[in-house]
Amino acid sequence: MADGARTPTAPGGSIGQFLLAGGVTVLVAHVLGMGAAIGNSMLLARLLQPKQLAAYFLTLSVVEAGVYLVTLGLPIPLTRFIAQARSRGRPDQARGALVSALPLWLGASVAVVLLYAGGIGTWLSERAFGSEIMASGVLVASLWLVSQGSGELLGGILRGFRRVGSAEWLVRTLSRVAMLTALLVWYATIGHAEFVPVLWLAVGTSLLGLLAALAVLRREVIGVPSAPVSRALLLGSALPLLLTGLVNLVTMRADLWTVGVLFEPDQVAIYGAAKRLIVLVSVPLAILNLVVPPIIAELYAKRDLDRLQAALRGAATLVGIPAIATVAFLALASEQVLGLAFGASFRVGGPILALLSLERVAFVWVGSTGLVLMMTGYERVLLFITLASAVFTVAAVVVGGHLYGVAGVAAGYVAGSSGQQLATWVAVRRTTGLRTDVDLANLGSALDALRRVLRARSG
Repeated sequence: MADGARTPTAPGGSIGQFLLAGGVTVLVAHVLGMGAAIGNSMLLARLLQPKQLAAYFLTLSVVEAGVYLVTLGLPIPLTRFIAQARSRGRPDQARGALVSALPLWLGASVAVVLLYAGGIGTWLSERAFGSEIMASGVLVASLWLVSQGSGELLGGILRGFRRVGSAEWLVRTLSRVAMLTALLVWYATIGHAEFVPVLWLAVGTSLLGLLAALAVLRREVIGVPSAPVSRALLLGSALPLLLTGLVNLVTMRADLWTVGVLFEPDQVAIYGAAKRLIVLVSVPLAILNLVVPPIIAELYAKRDLDRLQAALRGAATLVGIPAIATVAFLALASEQVLGLAFGASFRVGGPILALLSLERVAFVWVGSTGLVLMMTGYERVLLFITLASAVFTVAAVVVGGHLYGVAGVAAGYVAGSSGQQLATWVAVRRTTGLRTDVDLANLGSALDALRRVLRARSG
């Protein structure tokens, strides 16, 4: 596969060329992958019974959390270590980072499988979520978890080798599109499915992307000697990111897990479907977050804060307009959208979708606040906000669920997550002096400032 997002090696403007040319490959892959992920959920709503769909959504949420444990927070540090080694002309150190990370990954993978398949998965399924269907797929889910985590680790490694396009296309998009294709055939030929075979399909398509990514990585390291890299150094960089990621994921999944604990499977399925659709609103900002980190790092290092703020607000405005339009559409036509996407029985989840859409307004409006804190050296500030927000959100969704049912869970999640976005925006203002939010009052000048920054970086 030609890696359209591989950074050019010619001197002068290479990063800008990557953003404006090769970066398009990453954006296309991301959009296609997200579309395939939503399509998979829509098909599964038609292939599985409500109890099975609920078990699938809960299993998927647990797998997403377990991925952090398999990777130990290593993808971003590996990207940085490998990229820095290559920039110094030390490919042996780049390979050494892989060699040092391998036993850490193996140990974490074995531990996670043994713990989840050996008892924790069954306890979560039967005791916490009350789902015997979910419990029947614990072993397969543990394998899915490891394959997904391995893919994320490979993605970080490939980005370090400037194979950014391969990381997005192979690790994520390929497996999602392959699963969507298989489910379409399944739906057209059989018309129904069972929970455990669907999990096996998820494992198989995940391994497909994993093997393809390994083939690309092999070309980068074959014949290259290995220089030792300290595992303690890798873990020292990775563990704070692991903790932040896990806590943030708990915040994002607290509502679904609370619904899984407190309510019946059909309500879990409806809530999970609404959560999957909300991803549509996040796509523009997710695309933005693939592009802006180098801009933040470069302009902040130069202390060119005026241009950085103009670029960040211009970018937030650019993606905020379609995102807010999508929110308005989902809120106003929530019942129709859910019914069309997942089936008529899901229309009752319209109020939930409308509520969850409100949280996405805050998420999109504040812009890339978390990235700014990470890229400017304020990771601890971000970790503190994430921890505090997790505590508040979990309390809000549990109290809301007990008092007002599923709608109370959604309202609690909106309050907690929106509060986190606002707190992060305030922290960026206080630590860096920057504003990152949408700038509708100066729409033309904001977008023009972003265009000038990107043009300057490519020139």
